[in-house]
Amino acid sequence: MRDLIIFGAGEIAEVAHYYFTQNAGRNVVAFCVDAEFYKRDKVFNVPVIPFDEVQKDFPPETHEIFVAMSFKRVNKLRIQKVADIEA
Repeated sequence: MRDLIIFGAGEIAEVAHYYFTQNAGRNVVAFCVDAEFYKRDKVFNVPVIPFDEVQKDFPPETHEIFVAMSFKRVNKLRIQKVADIEA
């Protein structure tokens, strides 16, 4: 199983971190956010990194990304983020 990066660093991302680490046994190695939303460097002692640096440090061959977004404009934004990740 590949290590996990959570896209987002807010409440939804924190809930996702709890679920993945406590219930699913996943290893969350980072949170990532768009550069304009970078406000803190750690969540639960896990690094938060700008999205544009993800592939440099966490190659897709060994990592997965879970997009954790709130319900505000969720579908449109989620589709865009998944497209950005797959690019």
